[in-house]
Amino acid sequence: NKLKPKYRNYKWYQYENNIIRNIPKLRGHSLSDVGNDHIITIGDHKKCEHVDIFRFNKTMTKMKRLYAKGGDIPCCRFDHISEYIPMINSILFMGGFDSQCNYNEAKLLSLSDMI
Repeated sequence: NKLKPKYRNYKWYQYENNIIRNIPKLRGHSLSDVGNDHIITIGDHKKCEHVDIFRFNKTMTKMKRLYAKGGDIPCCRFDHISEYIPMINSILFMGGFDSQCNYNEAKLLSLSDMI
């Protein structure tokens, strides 16, 4: 009894958003599903002092830039990971690179402390 693989025809779709104006170029961002019909992106590939944080609703019709109230905000980087931890309403943000550094660190972003 050999298991036969089930092949499926998966397809990519192009999403064009004509509702939100001035969507930033999200290069080098990670994406976290934070429930309550929202997703959060963190990161940036530009050479900036701090990572960008944006919240979108899941229908991609509303966007808001978020700002941390303080703490040690990570600098911009790419190829990092982030994971939402619902029990503490926070995002674990780890690793990443820029043109000069391999970041070997983990930081916790409390969504309760966002402006």
